Amino acid sequence: LFAMGGCTSSSSAAGDAPKGAGGKGKVFGLNMSMNAAGPFLLAASTGRLDVEQVPMDKWKGAEFLAVNPFGQIPALQDGNVRMAESNAILRYIAQKYA
Repeated sequence: LFAMGGCTSSSSAAGDAPKGAGGKGKVFGLNMSMNAAGPFLLAASTGRLDVEQVPMDKWKGAEFLAVNPFGQIPALQDGNVRMAESNAILRYIAQKYA
């Protein structure tokens, strides 16, 4: 199940770790892109979410389409949580890691 601006998860909407715990995620998008810059900057400012920038050649592959079947960036994968839309990603990072 996937919804734009929503997330999918086998656990709570805030992911596997308790609020404030550290995590490692993947952001599909360029950190210099206006829509993707926010998630990178917020993750860095919390100091609790280490995000990997997924290379452009992986954006249309099976791994990316499993995160966002619509094939749009930015998209976030944080453990079992998969989400798209920059504002939804920002809200998720703020609620879980800030």
